[in-house]
Amino acid sequence: MQSNTDDIFTYYRYFYENLITDASLTIGDIVISESMTNSIFHTKNGYSLTNYESDGEGRFYDERNTLADAYVDIYVNGIFIKTVQANNSGRYIVDGFSVMPGDMVNFKERIGIGQIVDTQIHIANTSESVLKQGRFAYSIQGEIDNIQRKRARFSYGIQDNLTLGISAFHSDLTTDFTVGFRAIPTANIGMTLAWITPRNDILAEIDFNLNANHYLKFNYNRSNLFTTNNNEQFSQLEYRYYNSLASLTINAIYNNEHLNTNATIRSQLNSMLSAAFSVNDTRASKVPYTEYALTVNYIKNASEALELNLLRSPQNNTLSYNANYRYQCNNCFFPSIITSNQSSYSLNASYRKNLTASASFALEVNPALKLTTNVTLNSISLLARYSYGLKLSKTKNWQLSSINPNDYGYATIRGQIVDHTGTPIPNVNLSVYRKQATSNADGMFELEGVAIADNVALTLNPATIDINLQPQYNPLLINTQKGGITNVIVSLDRVFGVDGYITNFDGHTNATITFLNNSTQHQLTYKIDADGFFMIEGLTAADYTITYQADERQVSVAWPAINQQQWLSNIQLQVGCINKAQFCGLAINVPNSL
Repeated sequence: MQSNTDDIFTYYRYFYENLITDASLTIGDIVISESMTNSIFHTKNGYSLTNYESDGEGRFYDERNTLADAYVDIYVNGIFIKTVQANNSGRYIVDGFSVMPGDMVNFKERIGIGQIVDTQIHIANTSESVLKQGRFAYSIQGEIDNIQRKRARFSYGIQDNLTLGISAFHSDLTTDFTVGFRAIPTANIGMTLAWITPRNDILAEIDFNLNANHYLKFNYNRSNLFTTNNNEQFSQLEYRYYNSLASLTINAIYNNEHLNTNATIRSQLNSMLSAAFSVNDTRASKVPYTEYALTVNYIKNASEALELNLLRSPQNNTLSYNANYRYQCNNCFFPSIITSNQSSYSLNASYRKNLTASASFALEVNPALKLTTNVTLNSISLLARYSYGLKLSKTKNWQLSSINPNDYGYATIRGQIVDHTGTPIPNVNLSVYRKQATSNADGMFELEGVAIADNVALTLNPATIDINLQPQYNPLLINTQKGGITNVIVSLDRVFGVDGYITNFDGHTNATITFLNNSTQHQLTYKIDADGFFMIEGLTAADYTITYQADERQVSVAWPAINQQQWLSNIQLQVGCINKAQFCGLAINVPNSL
């Protein structure tokens, strides 16, 4: 979770998609605290220009935007991993766990009471972790800090199963060049070999994706040039087993100073309850230690969650306990005094020789203004925050505009509302959570700053739709595109009804009349009254099959109503049968039929 000290950090970020042949450019001053991620990620006045795909295997890292302060639950293959919280700008980072080829990672952003934006990322299979033949990829990134670290990477697909790569790293402390290749000799085996000069070091990696459940990887002399100590190298063995109920991960890392081994078992016991047990052992020359941790998460719904932690520390074999509870609601605190949007409170209690406790209460007056109270055993603090920002964008010309507090992504939904004949429908209100728009005279609408995700819910306000119109889907689920425009057509059907009589009705007590939509196969059925009267509501313009049934007698007739737009009364149906079971016919007489 995000600590209160995050407020003192600065944050700005400029993002531009499709700058050069599908590349994205990011420039920013970013500091994320250790309380939000498992390791401090610090890009000070950094920049990145790349067209690399980010869905590779290895240690997972991704940064995204949602609503400010929103909670995000992370799942891998349907098993809960952890919860992070977005900062004041809506930005959050997900890292600190391993992913394997073929994994599915889900970000469940809790953007409102009972509302979740669920984004799914597919980690490339082993056979997909190389570039296609003739494909060129590049990355130029750097940090403008005290040692001026910069890195450039270039890769080229020589064959579909062989990629050649070169890279260069420079800082005030060192300059390195690397050349190597990534090969896929079989669909389940990947190999990487590289040479670094002037160190004259060999780096190697081999991974085995044995089947859908087992994964094994070896690393020799692996190096991360963007760590604090860019000369640090290590060797690694990683194994993971997964099935639908649980996953086991074993990760061993060895360098010149220590051997660290971590084993973690995670299980999704049901849709709400998950548990994880981990053992972290470090064999160091100075202070070797082993610690154990048990975590249980109970996520009752989109508004309420409980987390329990038990940790055995190596110091004096002491146990520490931690419990955290959070709850969110809409306009539920002092509604007679103040009208609010989303409100929340959280309680945290820890015990390790001594008890510590804290509580936080947040009240969102409007999307830009938020009031927060934090209470501990010996302190209380009040905070009022007003959000405001600027956005630099370019369609045909560059434009500087203010950032809407409801913006929580880089995606735009643009579309048109039409009826079944293609006629534009104006003045219909649409929304994606807090983002709202109204269709103009041409039925056009646009929603900026929505989530980058699959199954984003575009909801139409029924109160703004003509009583004779009905959405085919409400909400309409859309897969939005990062940095781009997602075009949609929202179709409304004309709705009408009919009433009429069976002119020669024999009074059968179980007789029914059914209208079957030949396009959608949706059907509506009415039990015929004793006098032969029937009525059907909720029909849309289409071609229908009308069926009369009374026990073994069943007769049908086709009825074209593709242009019907208003209620139709006094339809007359006549059932004609030579006998009760065979050679039946159904005649229809529709007065003033369109």
